[in-house]
Amino acid sequence: KQDKSSLEAGFMWQKLHRTSEKYGLQSEILSFVTVKGDAEVHLVKITNIEEEEQEITPVAVIPVYGRSADNIRDHRHVTSLLHRITVTTNGVCVRPTMSFDERGHKKNEMVYYVCGMDGEGNSPRDFYPTVDLFIGEGGSFTHPRAVFENRDGVKAGYHAEGKEAVGGIRFEEITLQPGEAKTYTVIIGVTEDADEIRKVAADYATSAQVNKALQK
Repeated sequence: KQDKSSLEAGFMWQKLHRTSEKYGLQSEILSFVTVKGDAEVHLVKITNIEEEEQEITPVAVIPVYGRSADNIRDHRHVTSLLHRITVTTNGVCVRPTMSFDERGHKKNEMVYYVCGMDGEGNSPRDFYPTVDLFIGEGGSFTHPRAVFENRDGVKAGYHAEGKEAVGGIRFEEITLQPGEAKTYTVIIGVTEDADEIRKVAADYATSAQVNKALQK
């Protein structure tokens, strides 16, 4: 009973189409890597295919591990203690204090981030920057309590330490008329320069900017 879906793909990009008859919604997710290769951009389009208007609350969530696959398996607890999580105007940034493996320890300078804007460049309403806040007690990534209970998130300026991170973004609730669509941009990236995050967010702030970048 899976949703009807199809996939298009090319060099460093893909587009996923998905239709939910149950909820009367259709999604189109275009994903590509920037030319510099340090960020991944997702342009999400949600369309109401019902004959009546629908109210929706868009939520985008990307787990942020902030460490290698080996560390997520072998040192999951201690590496999450190193996380320093900050919520900005557009998203969630994670800068672990150290990176390490059996070869040694070193100070970490890398920032892992998830940010998002709607098609007009407006910032999200609030955020779920930690796994605890998103999935809740007894919840999971497939059944997160923050979504099922429509819980409020936190605002820009929130800071957390020593917790597993997630780039959880909740946009304003909207009403879609029959056949109407709304677009959102979600960006995943990694950088050593925090100013680069603001630059990437500015470069892909609107759906028009994203489409223009693709034409290049």
